Amino acid sequence: MRVVEVNEMGFYTTAGPCRIFVSRHAMPPDISGEGTGGYDDEEDAWISDDREVVIKRDSIVRLKILGEQVDLNEITAVGTIKEDYLGLISSEPLA
Repeated sequence: MRVVEVNEMGFYTTAGPCRIFVSRHAMPPDISGEGTGGYDDEEDAWISDDREVVIKRDSIVRLKILGEQVDLNEITAVGTIKEDYLGLISSEPLA
């Protein structure tokens, strides 16, 4: 999924018409701010303690959908990257 928005609460991706939110609480501890990593407002990105993982706009991530809500005009979901094999795939957009 391509990251379309990043803020201090988490980040958003899209999958077709579905908008997916990943909260800071659904990120691994090294990214969510429990260590030296966390949200960097200067870079507008979530950065891991070791600075190897940088989740910013246009990054590609693998996530797991935890729940969804379908309204008349909108489909939204909540996801996580806190499990094995989930998280950053690429900091650069894929061609």
